Amino acid sequence: MMVAKYKSVRMDLKGLKLRAFLVAALVCAADCFGDLEMRLRVENSMVMQFEKVLAFIEVTNQGSEAFLIRADDPDVNSRLLFEAEHGLHRAPQRRTDEPLINACLILPGESQELMAEVTQVYDLSTMGGYDIWAAIDWNGVRYFSNREHIDVVSGLPISETVRSVPGVPGSQRRYKLRYLTRESRERLFLVVEDFRTALNYGVFELGTLMRVHSPRITIGPEGNVRVVHQSAPGVFTTSVLTSLDDGVRFVDQSYAGRKVGDRRLDLEDSGDSATSKKEPPSRGFWSWLPFRD
Repeated sequence: MMVAKYKSVRMDLKGLKLRAFLVAALVCAADCFGDLEMRLRVENSMVMQFEKVLAFIEVTNQGSEAFLIRADDPDVNSRLLFEAEHGLHRAPQRRTDEPLINACLILPGESQELMAEVTQVYDLSTMGGYDIWAAIDWNGVRYFSNREHIDVVSGLPISETVRSVPGVPGSQRRYKLRYLTRESRERLFLVVEDFRTALNYGVFELGTLMRVHSPRITIGPEGNVRVVHQSAPGVFTTSVLTSLDDGVRFVDQSYAGRKVGDRRLDLEDSGDSATSKKEPPSRGFWSWLPFRD
């Protein structure tokens, strides 16, 4: 009987110690994880394949110590990172472990919104759904944000053409015009890839699309790429890019709008600006548009 009672007392003591340890750990965790609060939002929940994915992280310092990131200082042990899952809890391929942010200072009681590119860290070129969240390592504790979901899609095709690359004999690139809907509006994209290997050279969002008139693309012998599309009622956007041996680059974008009577078109709903033009002589619809190389 004495042995049984002694064992019972020992078990009770162990149980009390375990409960005390768990309570202390929970109190410590609550105190520690209350220092930083993070909220993540992505620029777009639906993105084109190979398009950059930008994320914005609002960080609030609720502690009494200043939060500091200094990538060039080994004594500052803090960093921002992303985590991602694709499909059935599979992590996409990681591209780099380089710091996302070189420097950041958030004083106690203050908030700051940080911007970083998720596709700098992960390869999100496989189409499908991804869950993304941000994390911060600080003083041996990892803080997490909420999760955001994005869908990587190929977009809907409009047209495509193949042209040689200036100065690179035997090399050809495919130029594809595609569109998808964002925030209840259709958006036009130019996708450029190698004709043989499908290596992507860039995805360029060209703005709001109205499919009353089909977009047109012209590619000059010097690698000048020009896309004209209707972006609002009576308004046309001209996008200019260069496609050379070292890559494809966006150069400029301009807008042209027709007048309605003596009033300039109201473009408030389009989000674009326009330069009004006089009504040209009737020589066909496309004759007045700026297709000249």
